[in-house]
Amino acid sequence: MKDLASLSSVEFKQFFDSFDNVLCDCDGVIFPVHKPITGAKESILKLKRYGKRLGFVTNNNFDGLKKLMERFDQYGYDAKLEDIVHPTEAMIDYLKSINFNKEIYLLSPSIMKDEFKKANFKLADIPDKIEENPEGTLAEILKYKPDIGAVILDIDLNLDFVRLSEAAVHLKRPDVIFMIGGTDKNIPITSDLFFMGPGYFQQLLIDFTGRKPLGFGKPGLQLNDYVVKKFNITNPSRTLFVGDSLEQDIGFATRCGYQKLLVLTGATSMDHMLKIDNEEWVPDFYVNSFGDLQQLIKD
Repeated sequence: MKDLASLSSVEFKQFFDSFDNVLCDCDGVIFPVHKPITGAKESILKLKRYGKRLGFVTNNNFDGLKKLMERFDQYGYDAKLEDIVHPTEAMIDYLKSINFNKEIYLLSPSIMKDEFKKANFKLADIPDKIEENPEGTLAEILKYKPDIGAVILDIDLNLDFVRLSEAAVHLKRPDVIFMIGGTDKNIPITSDLFFMGPGYFQQLLIDFTGRKPLGFGKPGLQLNDYVVKKFNITNPSRTLFVGDSLEQDIGFATRCGYQKLLVLTGATSMDHMLKIDNEEWVPDFYVNSFGDLQQLIKD
């Protein structure tokens, strides 16, 4: 991996000429997590001016598409809905493509549930909090419901033992589709505060059921199927993926055959990057901030 800022002018031009598409993660790359990302807007404008196509790929199902667009507007980024890939959107597209018509056991934020309802999918009833050890209650809740045809797990602030157990009961049947969003385990809130991500709970279901989920968040390849279709990517090697997470962003880019640029303004510090022990997570290049690109791209 090389520091973009250390490249000679000839080397940087070779790098810059090697891609046509730029796919960016959002949080920690263009949306600030720890502190403002100075120059990010100017970098986007400069990339577009030089003919690069920009797309944005997020794992954040906590923000619906409307809220996501509001954030783009807040930071002055000129982005349209067709420029953005969102896990919920990819899941809905997939289920429509297979003519799915059963109920979905959806463990997610309410804004994600609203998107599925708007797309005319029926959501299964999910149990509220129950009293401990009531006679027969668990047996009744954990009964298989034949109308449920898919289980989807993303961030769910109301997730509990009963909901995970009911999801597992349905996933024991091979005909029930298992879908997940982002696999993040650590979600940065501030520079020293991390939220526990859905990856831990997804792994519980994987271990208990023996099922392998379809991944509609980075680094899932089902998400990339949607990315390729939406952005009409015919040559992955001419696409640069920019991210702040080693496993989700750089790992995703490796699996998809994209070039990989890591920024150090989000989930990954310099120390963390230097201790990488997984080849899939090694970036081709790194840069302190996405905003630095506008200075490195010479007019």
